[in-house]
This record gives sequence, structure tokens and C-alpha cells, in this order.
Amino acid sequence: MGLIRSSKEGICMQIKLIAMDLDGTLMLPDHQRVGETTRRALAACHQQGVRLALATGRTLALTEPVQAQLPFLDYIVFSNGAGVWDVQNKKRIHSDPMQLADARQICAYLDSRPVYYEFYADGVPVAPARRKGMARLDGVPDSFVDELLEKVVYRDSVADALVGMTVEKLNLFTIPMEENRALRAFLQTMGHVEITSSIGCNVEAGKVGTSKATALAALCRQLDYDPAQVMCFGDGGNDVDMLRYCGCSYAMENGTDAAKAAARFLAPSNDREGVARVVRQEILKENADE
Repeated sequence: MGLIRSSKEGICMQIKLIAMDLDGTLMLPDHQRVGETTRRALAACHQQGVRLALATGRTLALTEPVQAQLPFLDYIVFSNGAGVWDVQNKKRIHSDPMQLADARQICAYLDSRPVYYEFYADGVPVAPARRKGMARLDGVPDSFVDELLEKVVYRDSVADALVGMTVEKLNLFTIPMEENRALRAFLQTMGHVEITSSIGCNVEAGKVGTSKATALAALCRQLDYDPAQVMCFGDGGNDVDMLRYCGCSYAMENGTDAAKAAARFLAPSNDREGVARVVRQEILKENADE
């Protein structure tokens, strides 16, 4: 395994785990494909003993197309840290869910608004049947939106459907700006939820204090890894805590200003397969420009 600078002071640690955001980071701009150079580079890292984790806002069912492209993955931090999935052993090894009462309160508010919404619970999106067909996500290909919606479970009452389920997070796609502002204001009054975003101006909310960073920290405790032994990649607001936590963190060139400020280093953009370029150079010790 390669030696990576884990801080600006130049301390070197052996990287044992790579954690990667999906949309805007690992995935090509179509949000559906992992580049072939990236796939080969990650496979080579895995063969050298480096463990690989996705760290995404998506719930488990929505990572299945990525798992099919990267069958050697070890872990998935999903729903912005609400859970960690052990891919090879097919079991959840960490859970930090929302309170059901909070989720039902949010449902009551959103049922009175003319917007599509969904809750991630037990690894799938759950949405109100009467809002079917209203979902839109600006700035991404329709084929990707279709892929996301294929996994949605529609119910007459989302609030009732969530009873007995492990509730992970709230997710809304693109909604009118006045509805976006009103929802954020409502969520802020609750006090028990944390608001973030992963694609464009979508709205996501989970249990306060839950993040990709807290889930990675739980995983590192189980594996007995130091944060300095973790390399991570991200581009958006829901990656900021993770980028601060990991000893060797890279914000994508196409990322937000907040992500770049939180990271220690900068990676080329996702359309240039920036993840592959970094791991080839820093872990595999290859010429990343070849």
C-alpha cells in the first residue's frame, strides 16, 4: 500500500480504507457509470489490501447499480451516515436512524404541500402514491432519475408505512424555491434533524449529529483504523464533515467551495476520473497521466 501524507504537516500514514462519495465524485457526470480507469484502479487497490467504501446520500437499493460495477466493494455508508452495510457479509453493521416521531411530523407538513417527497427506510425510498409522477431533479439526465424512481415503494400514507421501519432520512428532489425555503424553515424549528444537500438544491434531512463522518468513525472503530489511515473523496455539502474527519481528504475540482475548504487536497473533476488519478498516483504509484 502507498504512503499518503495525512496532514499538511507531512505526517505519513499507510492508507487502509478509501471512502468515496458517488454523485459528482466517483460517478461520471451521467451519475450512472463508474469510469473504466477508475474501476481498474480501485480493483488494483483492493488487491493490495486497501478496503473500499462508498459514502453516499443514496439509500442501499439505489447503490445496487454501482455495486454491480464494483463487485469488490467492502462497505457502504448510506443515507448520509444513517447506516453502514458490510457488502461481503450482507449485513448492517452500524445504524443511526431518525426518530419515527420526527419523520411522521415531517410527513404531516409535506402532505399539506404540493411537492414530491420520499423517506429512505430499510434501504428503500418510500413515497406517497398520490405524488407519483411529480418527481423531477434538475441538472441530471432523465435516465438517472428513472433509475432512482424504479426503486421507490409507493404508499397511500408514508407516515403509516414508516411504522416498524428503520427510518434513515428525508429526501426531496427539485422543488420550487419558495417551497424549498419554507421546508428548510420548518425543519429548523424541529431541532432534532440536520439539513443538507447532495445534488443541486435538493433537500435532505436526517437525525441531528448523523453524517458520513460519524458513520465512518464508527466503521473505523470496528476496524481499529485511525482516521489518518483513511482517504476520502467528496464534492458536496453532505461531504464536508467526512472531508474534515479523514486524514487524507480530497475535494473534487468540480465540488462546492465548502467541500474544498474542508478538504486537505484537491482532486481532478469527476469527468476526468479524478478518483482514479489520485489513487493511481498516491497508492499504486503509477503515472496517473498515462
